[in-house]
Amino acid sequence: MQNWAVPGFTEIEPLGEGGFGRVVLAKHTESGTPVAIKYLFARYLTDEGQLARFRQEAWMLRRVTSPHVVKLYEFVETPHGAAIVMEAVSGVSLRSIMTVEGAMSPEAALTVLKGSLLGLAAAHAAGTVHRDYKPDNVLVGPDRQSKLVDFGLAVLAGAADAPIGSPAYMAPEQWAGHAATPATDVYAATCVFFQCVTGNRPFRAQDTATLRTMHTSAAAPVDEAPEPVRVLLARGMAKQAGDRPDSAAAFVAELEAVAVEAYGEDWEDRGWRRLAQRAAALVALSPLAVLGAATALAPGALVASGAAGGGIVGASGGIVGAGTGGTGAVGATLGGGKLIAGVIASVLAVAAAVVTIVVLTGPDEPAPPPVAASTTAAAALNVALQTRAERFSGPDFDISMQYAYVTGAANPDVGKKLNAALMKPIDDRVKQVRGGLAPVDRKESDGDIPHALGKADILMKGPKVISVRYDFSMDSDVLGHASWTTSATSTVDAETGEVVTPEQVFGPDLTAVTERLRAHAPDGFCGGDHAELDATVLGKDALTGHSGLPSSSIAYGPDGVEFFLDLFQLGYTGACGTKKITVPYGELSTLISPAFKAKLGPAASAPAPSAPSPSSSGVSHDAKGAAAVLVNYYRALGAKDLTALCRISAPAWSNQGGASKCRQNFSLLLGALSPADLAACKKVTVDAGQIVEAGRDKVSVPASAIRGAPTMTTIGDTVSLQWHGDTWLIHKD
Repeated sequence: MQNWAVPGFTEIEPLGEGGFGRVVLAKHTESGTPVAIKYLFARYLTDEGQLARFRQEAWMLRRVTSPHVVKLYEFVETPHGAAIVMEAVSGVSLRSIMTVEGAMSPEAALTVLKGSLLGLAAAHAAGTVHRDYKPDNVLVGPDRQSKLVDFGLAVLAGAADAPIGSPAYMAPEQWAGHAATPATDVYAATCVFFQCVTGNRPFRAQDTATLRTMHTSAAAPVDEAPEPVRVLLARGMAKQAGDRPDSAAAFVAELEAVAVEAYGEDWEDRGWRRLAQRAAALVALSPLAVLGAATALAPGALVASGAAGGGIVGASGGIVGAGTGGTGAVGATLGGGKLIAGVIASVLAVAAAVVTIVVLTGPDEPAPPPVAASTTAAAALNVALQTRAERFSGPDFDISMQYAYVTGAANPDVGKKLNAALMKPIDDRVKQVRGGLAPVDRKESDGDIPHALGKADILMKGPKVISVRYDFSMDSDVLGHASWTTSATSTVDAETGEVVTPEQVFGPDLTAVTERLRAHAPDGFCGGDHAELDATVLGKDALTGHSGLPSSSIAYGPDGVEFFLDLFQLGYTGACGTKKITVPYGELSTLISPAFKAKLGPAASAPAPSAPSPSSSGVSHDAKGAAAVLVNYYRALGAKDLTALCRISAPAWSNQGGASKCRQNFSLLLGALSPADLAACKKVTVDAGQIVEAGRDKVSVPASAIRGAPTMTTIGDTVSLQWHGDTWLIHKD
């Protein structure tokens, strides 16, 4: 019964969904008081392991009593469902504030850290370690309060377990699977404090293995932070747990001493002023603002209604409304041995507290950047990225994947359909990874489990069309083949929740679309040696999919249609890899159905530009054309486009192992380039005036003509380009 709901409560708004369950904002039907309810997915009701973990979460939350920790009201378990009913906090996540603010003032960052440490101290006093402290799990309110949420990964202090938590903030001992201690939480809180005060995480890496090494071995980059707080950062992020403060409470004392000395007695007041202003402005924009202040803060008894036949913990008695300071009889009932936990997505309720915001600033306190407050009770469609982190067994692997999540849909049923469609590529990928691992007996070389990773890019977020690209990869030796790095897309009608297929947009015959696509790949999709495959690249087999994911997928951006081709899955050689081509709407305008064109808006109706000729690369046979090719080469480096790199430099590899060796060596180079190097590659310029003729159909480019290239990417003192067919290719003498 997927639609089972806790009796006595009315669901108002879905707030999030993860691998194990969903979170909704609801109100007690009789009193109107809002609550947040975590529901375990129905499919886990027969899984004793997941049920036990869900019960444990409620039990852990029940142990902690603090104004800095979200309150548990009751735990409900029946044959039809399981749920945790808790306080609906008036606030927004620290992550939301960080996204808007960037680097915070030291006073604001210290204020966040102090509130978090006080919440952690209460948990530690109850013998509980949170283990998953991160910006998403701290809610900041306009009432100058912060609360710690989501005890889904909490354990008793001293408990050892497999490495689990959020990698960006995991302590060295967590990576090793050692016993959890209060110092583990102190480390995570300090990492978040570093991010608050600098705008960056302390350790940044593109893969889990590198991140693990940095957390366990690399020195904390405290020099990036303001000098007065560096001592706190060094203490809190010490590699050895014993070198950190003895407890969160002890760390609070150190923090206050540093803050007063560096920023004066009123540091906390100034910090809260800024945080409360930002939280109030963001709360006003929340889809939950429809509740209004009177409802969200209504005091009084919240009476849980019993269900026929029993089965609900605390089915009678009162629960004090959100923000009124008690747990009432139902909360007390939870201490009677009936508690029973779980790990679900780290998404907690955010209940709106106010609709009208008055921001007061002093002469020395600048107002926060303007945020347009909502002037209507109508919910606005919002599409944002969230992360689904989940571990699987039989075979063992875990995932960390971004996905698009919709809130504010006018029709709740449409909202559910939208989110199911946007989650489907993740579900399909999980099935694909599970299928790939099932017949494999060999283990990872480092003893770890495979990690399935995913990043999402929201190309269009409404109001009528939502289109998202998902890029999947593997951190695994077992599934290390290039074919496991692929893309998928999901496009949905934001008004109906229905999936939009390519056939609905372009009709059943995509031959004409293929012709437009080929015009952007004049040398073929992989070097011109696969003419038969090139002609059918958007055939039905490609769009139907192989191995659980489509081999070709299509998404819709603000300026054009993006085609993602997994050439290996389409029958090309492994060296061909993947290819992305963006075709402007103008070139496809006559092929797009009128109904979908209307939903896309004016961009889809733009006149068609002069399309590039399929038989010409468009590169001129002169120094200017050679300079353009070199610029494209560096752009391809910055974009990590192996196919383009090997095509541009093809002659250099004709006697060096061919395309396969080219891709292998460029992969090594790209793996060694830092994010800064990759960004620099995209800005390289080439002075065509310094390019000289060096023979028949050949030019020479001195290093001085290439400006802004990172040292590791330089090809030599002089670069040769050879005219081949209809373009310049990097040539090695």
